[in-house]
Amino acid sequence: VGDLRAEQPDRTDLDELNRLVDTGKLLEVADYCREQLGARYTEILSDRLRGGSGKLPKPHKIVMQLPFRAIVTTNYDKLLERAYADLQGGRWPKTPTHRSKMLGRLLFDGGFFILKAHGDIDEADDLVLSSRDYHEIIHANVAFNEVISTILQTNAILFLGYSLTDPDFRLLLDRQLAVFEDNVPPRYALMSGVG
Repeated sequence: VGDLRAEQPDRTDLDELNRLVDTGKLLEVADYCREQLGARYTEILSDRLRGGSGKLPKPHKIVMQLPFRAIVTTNYDKLLERAYADLQGGRWPKTPTHRSKMLGRLLFDGGFFILKAHGDIDEADDLVLSSRDYHEIIHANVAFNEVISTILQTNAILFLGYSLTDPDFRLLLDRQLAVFEDNVPPRYALMSGVG
């Protein structure tokens, strides 16, 4: 919203957009800003979210030291990859996205991977940022849904920094619980402010 204000300061809808952000209507605001800014929208996101340089945050380093087979993240940035490369002598992990061709073999090829469920900042056209994008990933992307379902059904899962209101994963989790009830691998979450 700040960038929309900077580029078009005379707009009368910016206060309303800020109110929507404050009430958690982020998808609606993203849809609107994408429409209003056009190609500048992905340029702005790329500049702000890359995380390709600078000091690595300590949590990213810690997560990469945990003995997990894979990570599924909704973040677009490069911080997890950089933390992995730091620990692996410069070798970067496989980082498929929800649209990658390698999804079919991902679970069978072995080796660590970071599945970037909402896209990678280097592939701006594939970023999941709006309600329309969420709809596509849930209803039209059969390969991604199958891979996520397989991961959820065959692995213990730890959710870090994850919102339980995230619509795509919430739908997948609810679907699995409806089919398998409580006969699923353990799931854990580290969250703040749960109440």
